[in-house]
Amino acid sequence: MNLFFIFIGCVTEPALENVTSVSETDKRAYTDSDLQQNCISTCSVQDDHYVEIPQNEWLAHLETWSKEPVGEPTLALETLLFYAEQSLSLLPTHEDKLDDFHVDFLYKELHRNQVHIEMRIIDENNLVRAKMESGDFTLRQKQHLPFKQTKTLGWLETAGKVKRVGLSHLWSRW
Repeated sequence: MNLFFIFIGCVTEPALENVTSVSETDKRAYTDSDLQQNCISTCSVQDDHYVEIPQNEWLAHLETWSKEPVGEPTLALETLLFYAEQSLSLLPTHEDKLDDFHVDFLYKELHRNQVHIEMRIIDENNLVRAKMESGDFTLRQKQHLPFKQTKTLGWLETAGKVKRVGLSHLWSRW
């Protein structure tokens, strides 16, 4: 079986076998706080260590990006977005290094924190054997996501998270 991840965009969906519909409340995942004490050590929802870059290096990227075009995926901007939590904490004290367009753009991008996730398991005959309903999930939030439309496969669940690693790039671990 193949596991396909669809994060953003539109696709033509293969025919789905007869399945029952799922209520809105059953579509959501378990949250990080529900699971931390119950997950095994290899589970992807286990806490990972938060890493920062040295402040002088962060400032160098901010100053470099201040001279670059707004909206272009440059190394300096990608670094500021990758270290979003650090950028959100340091930016208020260093806004004077940027013009208004750069400040507005960076704050807007740093506050983008939703991703649309849908997963399907498709067999060798191109039949959808299981489907996890699509929905909006918060970036960097670790979750267990149940597949509700599994027909004869029984209970299926995946655990993971999605992180933003640049202007147009996401990283996921499931």
